[in-house]
Amino acid sequence: MELDDKMLLLLETPEMIYERVANRVKGEIPIEQGELFYIFAYPICQEIAEQQEQLQYMFIQGFPLWADGEFLDRHGEKEFIKLERLPGEDDESYRKRILTATREEEGNGRRRDYERWARDAGAGGAFAVEHARHENSIDVYITDYQGNPATPELCATVREKMESKRIAVHDLQVLPALTNAIHVEARLHLLPDAKPEEVDRLILERLTQYVQQTSLIRYHVINTLLFVPGVVDWESCTVNGGTDNIERPEGAINVVTWRRIE
Repeated sequence: MELDDKMLLLLETPEMIYERVANRVKGEIPIEQGELFYIFAYPICQEIAEQQEQLQYMFIQGFPLWADGEFLDRHGEKEFIKLERLPGEDDESYRKRILTATREEEGNGRRRDYERWARDAGAGGAFAVEHARHENSIDVYITDYQGNPATPELCATVREKMESKRIAVHDLQVLPALTNAIHVEARLHLLPDAKPEEVDRLILERLTQYVQQTSLIRYHVINTLLFVPGVVDWESCTVNGGTDNIERPEGAINVVTWRRIE
């Protein structure tokens, strides 16, 4: 994960450092490239710049939000988390589970607990629904790491690993997440030099990011997401053929498609 632009860390190039150093003696001795002062001072400035890069790397590895590789593993192994990386799990998925675990307290087997336990057992995403079948039932709908509905094999594996966590009276089922199809289409007015294929790619990317993060698809938000570079205006925008907001059913994941009307 990249550092936020607002995170101010001292990181300079050798040229920037040399300029500051040279300004201290400017007018007293020659400081131009090739002069004796430059020959001795510039390598020191290079070393300082490299040390700044190393210090930055050391700093960001101290936070699970930015750490990677074995440093991220160390954050997961902390006493109050005890969350090991799953076989084949990438940094971003592991980081998400660590950050979630640090924000959540171990509960008594309610919805949020089962969602976390499912992710710890290998699910990419999890949505738990309580009392759907009877008062002691809890159904956990899961996806894989790519956000697709889980296969029956993955559901069986996650269910088996969750057994040690399951509250005794709870009737637990682990099921593939349902698919809630969202189709967006509109006629776009493009700049003369705009590339339609690139515009389509950017719009679909923004739509996908939005629908994956919300349970209520708002029509007016969809409209604003159409304004990517190259788009001047749009018309005739519809979401699933209309202009109403769309709510995601429980246990479902939103899957969006996009069509540009010619």
